[in-house]
Amino acid sequence: MFFLVPRIAVLLIVCFSLILLVRALRPRFGRRRRVTPRPPFPLLPAAVMQGADRTWVVFTKGDRPEIAERLRRAEPASQVTEIDTRVEPRLAEAFRIRQVPALLLANRYGQIEAQLVGADAVESALF
Repeated sequence: MFFLVPRIAVLLIVCFSLILLVRALRPRFGRRRRVTPRPPFPLLPAAVMQGADRTWVVFTKGDRPEIAERLRRAEPASQVTEIDTRVEPRLAEAFRIRQVPALLLANRYGQIEAQLVGADAVESALF
């Protein structure tokens, strides 16, 4: 029985060494993870923009109409569109709106130039 102890100890040392070797070489020869870039925002639909040079899109749940009114007073030359995320969930999902209120600023071509998400960001932008 005691004559097996040195053999088991050697076997355990060899196994432990192989595990350490595999872990040490994994970053060098292991599978590399590819980081996929986040796709850009889609273009804003023309029906939302209505031909304006600058368009503010206000995503709410219908409970913050004062945000759109304050934007209209602050920038009368811009188009301000309100979108209720409960009525248009696919549009909110396309622009990755997870929290309301959220503001998107689009140029005349429908490209998103700025995104403000959350009450704090919206309030800081309006003042």
